[in-house]
Amino acid sequence: MTTDGSRSPGRAGKPGVAAAGAEPPPAESPRFCGPRRATLWALAILAFLLTAEATARLDDAVFQGVPFLANPRYEDLFIRDALGRRGRPNAQFGKWTLNSFGFRGPEITPVPRPGCLRVALMGASETFGYDESPGHEFPALLRKKLAGRGCVEVVNVAVVGMSTGTMVDYWNNWVSRFRPDVVVVYSSPLFYLASRESPDARRAAGAVSAPPPAPAPPAASLDNPFESRFVKRMRGVGHAAVPAWAWMAWNKHRLEHQLRGVPADARIHAPPAAGLAAYEHDLVRLIGTVRSQARVVLLTHAQRADLPVPTRVLPDLWEERNWVPQADLPVFVEFDRAANTVTRQVAARENLQLIDAAQLLNGCWDCFGDLNHFVDKGSERMSDLLARELPLRKSE
Repeated sequence: MTTDGSRSPGRAGKPGVAAAGAEPPPAESPRFCGPRRATLWALAILAFLLTAEATARLDDAVFQGVPFLANPRYEDLFIRDALGRRGRPNAQFGKWTLNSFGFRGPEITPVPRPGCLRVALMGASETFGYDESPGHEFPALLRKKLAGRGCVEVVNVAVVGMSTGTMVDYWNNWVSRFRPDVVVVYSSPLFYLASRESPDARRAAGAVSAPPPAPAPPAASLDNPFESRFVKRMRGVGHAAVPAWAWMAWNKHRLEHQLRGVPADARIHAPPAAGLAAYEHDLVRLIGTVRSQARVVLLTHAQRADLPVPTRVLPDLWEERNWVPQADLPVFVEFDRAANTVTRQVAARENLQLIDAAQLLNGCWDCFGDLNHFVDKGSERMSDLLARELPLRKSE
């Protein structure tokens, strides 16, 4: 204030105007908004996804030997050529590794070593291995259990999706070349649940022609389109995180909607006689084809469910129903049991050894990961059974 009461112009002045010599207030930080903020978020997300993808690929390269830039798929494990569908030589995907002949397991010689017994196990995904830990599929465990009982070679010649009928061509065109002494057949009867083809029609197809010369092995690298391994892993994590009852509800809703247009006479309420007859026909045909060169051993098929069907197995049955939507849920178990009866009858009629895996394993909840595929406990029990009962001597 001056002596006359007026304000000093250097100290006051207009509101909001700093006095001379005073520090200005700090400038406000500009806010990221609009296109600039969206760009930064997009770059951050892109950096995260690239890092996650690189980490997943590096993990596969270190622990599974998968090339960093490869885009492997489960289907890469198999090949279809003039010999039919079989394992792709030297293929690898995840825990599955095939040898130079396309069989899951260690390398083998084209023919058995002198004095050695070669046992071939034929089947589909249950034998090939699916839910077990790496190296715990039952053929691999059997190989270890027989290691101290002389020179015995166990060869897993199974192919995912192979029915008993397709095993005939597979034997003629490929497996017979390796001269096994014993062939263990573990069929998957549910392939025949929806079969409407009569055995007479199948028989009219004629005999299988002589196998053509073996083709050159396919190229080791496959040019698959890019597929994110990180996203694939996240799908697996998400699938495992969803409870079984939620998947059952989803399958039930989707399949019931799909079945609205299916006529009543197309529904399957009991094990169909045509399917059982087709299974028996193919099993007898396979036996007749193989037994001239090797001893045949039949296995009954085991399942997680038992009869009457327990409530806790319903999610597995609804998952299985994706393959044959027109079949009632209990039929998946009833058909398997009826097919096992056929297997027992055929073994008795053909004077073959039968190993009753179903009697040991049916209804063992902790032995399976789903209705049909073993986990480690089931694989351990199956290999123990085979190690006890398999004939380990060469045919005279």
